[in-house]
This record gives sequence, structure tokens and C-alpha cells, in this order.
Amino acid sequence: MQYFLRIWMLSLALAAVSLSGCGVEPPLRWGVGAGQPGPADADPAQLAPTPGQPGCLPVLGGELVINEVLARPAGLDIDGDGLSNQRDEALELRLIADGPRHLDGVALRVAGQQRGYLGGAACHPPGTLLVVLGSTAGGWPPQPGTAQLHLSAQLALRDEGAVLALLGRGGGLLDQVTYPAAPAGRSLVRTPEGNRWAPLLPHPNTATGAGHSLGLCSDGSAALGCWGGPSPT
Repeated sequence: MQYFLRIWMLSLALAAVSLSGCGVEPPLRWGVGAGQPGPADADPAQLAPTPGQPGCLPVLGGELVINEVLARPAGLDIDGDGLSNQRDEALELRLIADGPRHLDGVALRVAGQQRGYLGGAACHPPGTLLVVLGSTAGGWPPQPGTAQLHLSAQLALRDEGAVLALLGRGGGLLDQVTYPAAPAGRSLVRTPEGNRWAPLLPHPNTATGAGHSLGLCSDGSAALGCWGGPSPT
């Protein structure tokens, strides 16, 4: 009996080695269990409040939405440097938590590849629209109810579309969405906006004729008007 048990255990070990050699990766998980919010495999230290900000916890699964994607600026100068190029790519994230959160250590994956980390331990109130530019240091004039985040590397989004995923400090999935082939000079926005289950569709023109609404409501009005959240402190 012991002989057959050893053979069985050896077979399992060989199968695990074979899968790792083929590049098979475990699926991304929503929090501590399928469909549940919260970082997967997080230790208590990762869930602790930010030092100096007792009420500010790290963002959890289901509390952050990839709301808008600008993958092909094509003439748009989002960072205000007078040029239109890859640095003008952008993401808009919506914080839908029920309390203040920080995004320190949140990672972005593009098409399954690690792209970088969102920097800064600033505390953001619920409803904040967070804009991430393609440049690691590009400027963007924040509006009431919004804030800018910097990625540790350039966004380098794919024109043909890709899967975007945000992972929390503990490795749990915060949000994931597939965006289709990007239209030139126009973003893709959740429709209806702010809904984490909604698809990303080409952005309709705003009242000013713009094909995006980064840091604004999808109709181009101020962020506080559509989210009703407080202004970041």
C-alpha cells in the first residue's frame, strides 16, 4: 500500500513541474474567495491602515473600477506638453469604496504582463476619479473630485485591444476588463459609466465635442456632479 502511495505522490509532483515548465499560471482571483472582495493571500500587515492615516485602508476587490481607457490619443494632448504621443495615453479609475482608501502598491497588468505599480499613499475619499497618464511624470490639471496617479512605467497600451487588470497589495484582483480595438482620438468608457460589469464602448462626444471625459462625467460635466463624492483632501 505504501509503495502505491509513494508512486501516486511522485506522479503529482511530476505533473506540477510539467505545468510550471509550460508557463501555466494560476487564474486571477477575486479576493479571498471566488467573487468575494478583498486581497487574496494578504497578511494582516497588508490590510493595516496607512501610517499617519488611521482611517485609510488599502483598496479592496470590488472597490475600484477601470472606467475609461484612452489607448490611441491621435492628436490629443492630455498631459499638456504641446505634443500628442504615447505619453498621452490614459486610464480613469473610479473609487467606489464606502470609505477612504489608498492605492499604494496596486499593480497594473496589460495583456497578462506586469506593466507597473501605482505610486503614492495618498488617501482618497469615495467617489474620487483617479487619472493615470501614459507618462511616469506627466502633468494633468486635477479637477474637484479627481486626482492624478503616476505609474512606475509607461502605460504602453495596445491599439488592438487587451485585457487590463488591477491587482491589490496582497495579489487579489481589484478589477479586470477587456477593451476592444481603440478608436483614434477617442476613449472607451464603461457604459453605463462607473458600472464594473459594463463593457467599454467608444466614448460619445461631449457638449464641447471632445471624444473623452478623463476626470469628468461622461457628458463632460464636473466629476462631483455625477459621482456626488467629496473633493480629495
